[in-house]
Amino acid sequence: QKTETRFVEKIRIPGISSMSFPSQSKGSGSGKILFTSFIPKDKNKPSRAALYEYPSSKPASNAGYPALVSKSLFQAEEMKVHWSPKGDAALIALQSTVDTS
Repeated sequence: QKTETRFVEKIRIPGISSMSFPSQSKGSGSGKILFTSFIPKDKNKPSRAALYEYPSSKPASNAGYPALVSKSLFQAEEMKVHWSPKGDAALIALQSTVDTS
């Protein structure tokens, strides 16, 4: 009889507004998946874009799921992600609107 696994681990990223996964995640064959997240600015906190690996090689903490790399900017309002064909690299473009009036 097969048992179904619904989830193995919760990924907690407080304040997240969007995520991106590669369309095909072939990776290095290690079974790890890359994904990105975007957290918009809030009061005195800047916007934050981050790249993650699942399962993580770093232990999770109370601050949330550990990022491989992240960038914080006060002006960023939107994130677009362009993945490599293999799904093992991502180009993260952060955008902001400009008022020309």
